[in-house]
Amino acid sequence: MTTALLPLVYSLSAAPAMAAGSSLTITTIGRNGKAVSGGQENIVNLSSWQNYTAQSGHAVSLPAGHYAVITDIETPAPGTAWGMTDTLGTATVKVSGSSRLTLDARKGKPVKISLNTPAGGGFQTRIDARACLPGGGGVNVEAFNSPGDLYEIPDSSRDFSLSWLQSWLGSNSDYLVSGVVPTLPSNPSYAYSRAKLAYEYIRVDKGEEMTNNDALTLQPEPANDPGLCGTDLWAGEFQNQSAPYGTEVFTSPGRWTARTDVMSDAGDIGGGFAQPLTMQAGKTYYQSFGRAAWGPGENLPTVWNGRIQFALNDLIGDANEGTGETADYKLWATLRRNGKLLKYVAQQTYGNSYPELDAPIGSAGWYDLATVAQRYRPGQPVPVGTLSTSAVLDFHFYARPDQDQLAPGFLARFTPLGLNGANQGAPGANTPLSITLFRGSGGTGLSVPSENVKSLTVLVSTNGGKSWKAIAAKRSGNAWSADVHDPAGGFVSLRTVIVDTSGNSTDEQIDNAYGIS
Repeated sequence: MTTALLPLVYSLSAAPAMAAGSSLTITTIGRNGKAVSGGQENIVNLSSWQNYTAQSGHAVSLPAGHYAVITDIETPAPGTAWGMTDTLGTATVKVSGSSRLTLDARKGKPVKISLNTPAGGGFQTRIDARACLPGGGGVNVEAFNSPGDLYEIPDSSRDFSLSWLQSWLGSNSDYLVSGVVPTLPSNPSYAYSRAKLAYEYIRVDKGEEMTNNDALTLQPEPANDPGLCGTDLWAGEFQNQSAPYGTEVFTSPGRWTARTDVMSDAGDIGGGFAQPLTMQAGKTYYQSFGRAAWGPGENLPTVWNGRIQFALNDLIGDANEGTGETADYKLWATLRRNGKLLKYVAQQTYGNSYPELDAPIGSAGWYDLATVAQRYRPGQPVPVGTLSTSAVLDFHFYARPDQDQLAPGFLARFTPLGLNGANQGAPGANTPLSITLFRGSGGTGLSVPSENVKSLTVLVSTNGGKSWKAIAAKRSGNAWSADVHDPAGGFVSLRTVIVDTSGNSTDEQIDNAYGIS
């Protein structure tokens, strides 16, 4: 089954004939020996890298020159898992006058990927493969099928490459192997050994996402991958169940990215991508999704060209694991100087990828930037028990319109430790809390002000932020630790107030940061 064509190419099915009068007719033959009607062929000029498409059996007008052709020949195959076979085919051809090319799927060789999986594992197997033209701007054809039903026609031209991802999905563990080779080889058979795989345990917690239906997969991200031939191949979700859960997966050595997709009746409403890991044979790795507590990201306001600007698209999200998981929310933001309102913003993040506060400032002085974010998604009520329901982030800092820089201040990252898979602490127990400080430039290239922390106060609320109690915190380098005495039930909200030695301060609050079981 053909799953992707990249990049978007230009269809010439209705284009007028070129003045040069050259044309190319491509005929594709299925594995059943019959000519394929209506199949789409991808054509790339090897000099200009112009991309075209044509229909099998139909002449397409082209300038004279040398071209690469790349396609997937689908052949009906009743009784197979997908009801068809896929045969990836490539060729280079010189077009001059009325040229013809035939690609015959019967010449295809099965792409055989093997692994000595444990006996009795009851594995479901899937394979995803691409034929690619790395020099042609990433043009590729991708096919997804069951092992034994996916083929490639050997082609020794180094203009092309072949990539694959095969999965063995079991009840206790899953196996994923991937690779990229130049050319379409005459014997596309590759054997892997369990002893030479990497091991990763992935945990998916619940409470932070708006629903617990959390699908998990791993995708290869090769470090050196011309044309991205082996990047983001997909061989199915190896877990698709209700969080919380943990799973173990074995992968071939290389660079991989774990991702989740959170589904509801409204469609895909969440999820994220973990930081890519370069995994080595025999090594063990760990990643997690959905961990408490979601709050503001790492970016500070900026002072730029006489304006204060602050991106408001990352006020409730996973700052701990770096998964890019974020919530949709309504937000309100104000900028004041000496109590005078300079700017007011009321927006929502759903359908608005870059909400922002942006205001000119006329003079040097102390400014107050206050933000409030509350979870919100149209047509999707916030479920009872959802964590990190709102966040508050207030800055007090000195700024000059003639000095471009990040605003002074620090942001806090809260990590409650020892919670269960539902992000809950035990009633009446102590939850260790780690707090790290960070300041991000958001890729602006602006200088980071040199400053030191004068004081950090940690506060806890067990009544939804109506009242707060300060707790002792111990510093170690750029991190603080504290113990939260958990209530008998409900939720725990977290807050820090950070003051630097110049008087700049940040007040950060996460409501319902974690729950009590």
